[in-house]
Amino acid sequence: MNKLDDYENTFKYELGGETGGNYLIYSGKGGDKFYLMTPSIAFFNFKKEADALAFCNKLNAIADKVKHTNK
Repeated sequence: MNKLDDYENTFKYELGGETGGNYLIYSGKGGDKFYLMTPSIAFFNFKKEADALAFCNKLNAIADKVKHTNK
């Protein structure tokens, strides 16, 4: 379950992938999600939810220091 608020955070994560075994990082909200990926595979994916949350928190700390409209 994504523990990051969709409207308060630039980067979020969700359990995804073909097997549903990895947490994928994305930006956007609702049905308008943009995953951080290469053309064929997710660029950032984590087996443990805690690792995905920690990574998103680091990305959000960086994003919150600049002006943007992706929240």
